Amino acid sequence: MSLIKQRFTCLGAGVLWAAITGAPATAEDTELFVGNNLGSEAQPNVLLIIDNSISMSELVLTQADFDAATTYAKQGCEPDRVYWRTGSGAPPACATDRWFNMTALKCKAASTAFASSGFYTDNMAQYDSTDSGGGRRWETIGTTRKDRAVECEEDRGVHGDGVDIGNLYAQFK
Repeated sequence: MSLIKQRFTCLGAGVLWAAITGAPATAEDTELFVGNNLGSEAQPNVLLIIDNSISMSELVLTQADFDAATTYAKQGCEPDRVYWRTGSGAPPACATDRWFNMTALKCKAASTAFASSGFYTDNMAQYDSTDSGGGRRWETIGTTRKDRAVECEEDRGVHGDGVDIGNLYAQFK
């Protein structure tokens, strides 16, 4: 094969390849809704909807933000108490016995959260400072001792009430 014939063959193959691959790709989305014509019985299981209407650029408010400076109408909960629950779920009811005095709260992270959002989630412990019955230790929060110091896991080792240096911070195991 001569050199010129070989070059024309390569040029023709290149032009043909460019024409085939350079053509715009087209797709039809109707098969997402009505199925395809390949005999498949599988139904689509993904639908992507993109909403770029003018309403998507507006901020929608569902309720006013919590304001710690506002005194809200009393609904049975005492403002000088911290109500608590274990596990996940709805906030505790005001009638529950699961609360402790706000003055017993030594967790700065919780105090900061209460001021901004009104709630806080963390592992917490209560300090038994008595010498009787195996005291002077961190325990699970109880419903009977409302004035024992309560600390959170997030603040352990950060600060405390400064009374007992040996047991200043909650010890979570």
